[in-house]
Amino acid sequence: MRPRALGGERRSGRIDAHKAAILDALGPDADRTIEEVRHVLKEQGLAFSFGALQRFFKRHAITRKKRPRTPPNRIGPTS
Repeated sequence: MRPRALGGERRSGRIDAHKAAILDALGPDADRTIEEVRHVLKEQGLAFSFGALQRFFKRHAITRKKRPRTPPNRIGPTS
């Protein structure tokens, strides 16, 4: 009998099975916070922890940062 592999992530399949529902819960602009996504998913009968969703987004390279636009650079004379 061979020893089983150690370490690694074994439970992501549960949340990855609901990828479409999670992406829909992000909204049309994909700008909802994790707590807002959790609330939308809970209404659909899906319950995931904050950390599980955070790891899901990191694993699938999904960012949800709400950053203001940077101001334009100065193009006029400075003196």
